[in-house]
Amino acid sequence: MISDISTQYSFLWLLPIAILAAALAYFLYSKKAPWGKKLNVLLSIFRAVLIFILLGLLLDPVIKQLINEDEMPLVIIGIDNSQSIGESLDSTNIIDLKNKIDELKDHYEGEEVEVIITDITGNTYENTQNIELGLNYTNLNQYFDFILNRYTNRNLSHVIIVSDGIINRGVDIRYRNYPFEVSAVGVGDTTTYKDISITEVLTNSIAYQGNRFPVNIKLLAEKATNETIKVQLLKGNKTVSDTTLKINSIVQSFDFTFLPEAKTQGLNEYELVVSSLENERNVINNKEKIFIEVLEGKKQVLIYANAPHPDIGAIRSAIESRDGYKVNLFIRSISTRDTIMSTSLKPDLVITHGFPSSASEMSIFRNLEQKFGAPVFITGIERREIVYVSNIYRGLNIDQIGSQIDYVTPVLNNSFNLFSLPESTPSVLSEAPPVLTPFGEYSVTKSGTVILEQQVNGINTGRPLLVLDQVEGKKKALLFGTKWWAVRLVEHKETGRNEVFDEIINQTVRWLTADSDKKKFKVYPQDREILEQESLNMMAEFYNDIYEPIYGNPVDLRIFSGDSLVQEYEFNNSRSPYKISGLNAGVYRYTARAELEGEKVTDKGQFVVKPFSLEKNNLKANWTDLKYFANKQSGAFYSLDQLDEIHNDIPIDKTVKIHSKINYRSLVEWRWLLAILLVWVSVEWFLRKYFGDIKKKPGL
Repeated sequence: MISDISTQYSFLWLLPIAILAAALAYFLYSKKAPWGKKLNVLLSIFRAVLIFILLGLLLDPVIKQLINEDEMPLVIIGIDNSQSIGESLDSTNIIDLKNKIDELKDHYEGEEVEVIITDITGNTYENTQNIELGLNYTNLNQYFDFILNRYTNRNLSHVIIVSDGIINRGVDIRYRNYPFEVSAVGVGDTTTYKDISITEVLTNSIAYQGNRFPVNIKLLAEKATNETIKVQLLKGNKTVSDTTLKINSIVQSFDFTFLPEAKTQGLNEYELVVSSLENERNVINNKEKIFIEVLEGKKQVLIYANAPHPDIGAIRSAIESRDGYKVNLFIRSISTRDTIMSTSLKPDLVITHGFPSSASEMSIFRNLEQKFGAPVFITGIERREIVYVSNIYRGLNIDQIGSQIDYVTPVLNNSFNLFSLPESTPSVLSEAPPVLTPFGEYSVTKSGTVILEQQVNGINTGRPLLVLDQVEGKKKALLFGTKWWAVRLVEHKETGRNEVFDEIINQTVRWLTADSDKKKFKVYPQDREILEQESLNMMAEFYNDIYEPIYGNPVDLRIFSGDSLVQEYEFNNSRSPYKISGLNAGVYRYTARAELEGEKVTDKGQFVVKPFSLEKNNLKANWTDLKYFANKQSGAFYSLDQLDEIHNDIPIDKTVKIHSKINYRSLVEWRWLLAILLVWVSVEWFLRKYFGDIKKKPGL
């Protein structure tokens, strides 16, 4: 129904429009016509009304409509379509379950109740016959959140969930409350059978060659009293660790650790195998694959300082807080120059502190630089050091250096984007104590990337505190000032962590020690680790001589498992990844070949596909949690045999819900108005034509 007509202009405009319409109609029909005076008046009225309506539409009138819609009560039937149900029910029981649910839907619809059937991922179905029980996880919390977001504005009367209650992902639904009633239908087998299962395996994703790494294992034994099991950690067909366990009770847990040695560099696949019990029904949960990336060894960091200083301890602690680096410390006032020059150490990074600060130390620095050939991170730069540092790093411009020191607060350079830092970095640095820096004017060239700048009395001076640069392939970093130890100490006092300071140092160290990759052809997976049933996204990149990207080049990609060719693909590189699916769990290597500017180029790498078998690890239905949840949601619990009783037992609120909505529509969009205007114009035209042709006939 139309409740109102409005316009963005004042309705007072209708008055001049009416006068103009009447004037135009009078002007048109004021001349002598072949028809009578009465007809002339009628035609002028026709024309005046037409002009008035057309000019009135220029005001863009909008019609406000109040529309009422009736909505039937809604019942949602959710089907747990996970693999565990398909594993625990035979085909006859599955067909019977689907038929009963379809019958329940037909019954409700016969009582003018809308029924929507969904699986637990939110897909909807007309009936259950097309639902496949193949989902490899169960997340009922996610499903009920889906209903909450999608259907709570509907006339939702009841939700019926058909599940075995084996939840292996998401939040426990027992601790959630939803604003709708839920009843549960329990399916599956609740019987406890003899079983030994791997419940959890914890290990590092990275290990270093020659070191031992922990593999923490948790097992659960049920109904296997007085039996003995053997646990093995295999690499290929070779046992690298094993143990034997005796089961002493009906339900017993085991928690132990293997410490195998990381020997082979690269991605390594291990398999944890627990011997099966006699008459054990489910042996899938007796095995689990583990993937470890073995690196060549920890990167060596050499800290060379003029004298002991608390900043050295802060920097060293930050680096050692992350795995993958070994720090070697040389103090010049304690160790001799000959000691450092005669060392067999081959550092990946040299960090200096308070050095060089004299001409003689410059000579030592040059010798160190030549001996190790590693990137340099110069720290502890004060008034004496800055002059000599400017000779080492030509990108440092010194305009003026005084004899005083400056107390500055570190502030993050907003335009820095070379690597990411914690979101809390700006706020933590704003609370940091001042750092002591050389007083004066100095800056870095455009080639230098400034991470931290100096702030004095709340004003950012733009002077650098932490700078990264790479000139002719050689990386350097400069950290100005001292008393950084206090920055780390205050952060720990305020936040209980050293996240910001440690991450600034560690990201700088990672950048300095990272290999510069300027290959013109690169092929790599966006994620080196994926799960079964996930797609592998492979990127291929081509670059020209000035390192600009090139697109559209053909790539030949081969994927191997061990020495066996698994699959070969051909595709053209683009900005989007090439998707590969259908890979089984395991460690894969790949080789890629292409042609760039007439030259054959290659690349290679590795990736891991991890097994995803949560559903098959535990097949014991958990009706207890379903009963608790249904009772909490003001519903009831039913077994599969009681499914026929639901429509009589569950009270459905059959109140029709009325939805009122206001609809705004421009009068110009109304088709019937156009039809009326056409008829109106046609009538005027017909009268003029008819009475104009029959001149001898008297007018109306």
